[in-house]
Amino acid sequence: MLSLILFDVDDTLMDYKAAESAVLRRIFAQNGKEADPAALEDLWGLSWHYWDLHQLSQTWREEVQREYHRRYHAAVLAYCAAMREKYALNMEADALYERFNAFMADAVTLYDDALPVLSALQSRFTIGIASNA
Repeated sequence: MLSLILFDVDDTLMDYKAAESAVLRRIFAQNGKEADPAALEDLWGLSWHYWDLHQLSQTWREEVQREYHRRYHAAVLAYCAAMREKYALNMEADALYERFNAFMADAVTLYDDALPVLSALQSRFTIGIASNA
């Protein structure tokens, strides 16, 4: 008998791209700039470039599991440094990294049906939520 349902967070319960876009708009605003749709698309691709470069989607690999937090830090820091250079942002990469992580907590954008589904299931199942974020 099924007793546990495990949900992934990013792009299952939460619209990660919308959240990252909101974070980038705030970061750009703090740097006196506007993140237009073309820049947001470019940055989305750049983000994935560093995610893949640091093998962060390969969480089944033991080496990635052991070094996940170090790899995440390196990937996001490199992403922030590239963003700073490409878009002439005035904050240092470390400051951009700190803001990126801090703003992400405020930018969580749940899909409209996420809470109703979880509420409907919670009385019949144990609900778990997991993420490699």
